[in-house]
Amino acid sequence: MKFLIVLSVIALALADEYKVRTTDDLQVFREECGKELNIPAERLEKFKMWDFGDDEVGRCYIRCSFKKFPIFDDKTGPLVDNLVKQLVAGGNKTEEEVRAEVTKCVDAKKDDENECSWAFRGFTCFKTANLQLIRASVKKV
Repeated sequence: MKFLIVLSVIALALADEYKVRTTDDLQVFREECGKELNIPAERLEKFKMWDFGDDEVGRCYIRCSFKKFPIFDDKTGPLVDNLVKQLVAGGNKTEEEVRAEVTKCVDAKKDDENECSWAFRGFTCFKTANLQLIRASVKKV
């Protein structure tokens, strides 16, 4: 019986372990979000060039992608630990440096804001100084 309890605890711990996503994952998420949000192919091509625009389509695409990574939750916002693990995979900053940068862009959802805008606002804040780190974090591992 004790063995089953220990095994269950280990299984739960492993289930919560974040898996760093790759370019292949990003491609799948792009396709899934494109279909879920009915985004035209031309617009998805712009997204591949990191040109999202600041409109509902671009904001909701970022939210959808972030939820699939998973680095964003509609109730709690950015999942900082997952974000840090994903971004550290880019390889040129320490966990402490990345966490400091990420936390600068994490805040509460504003009353007049939807989840898409909340996710996009955090992304825009972080990418301003860290676009290369974001790009590097999804390279093939």
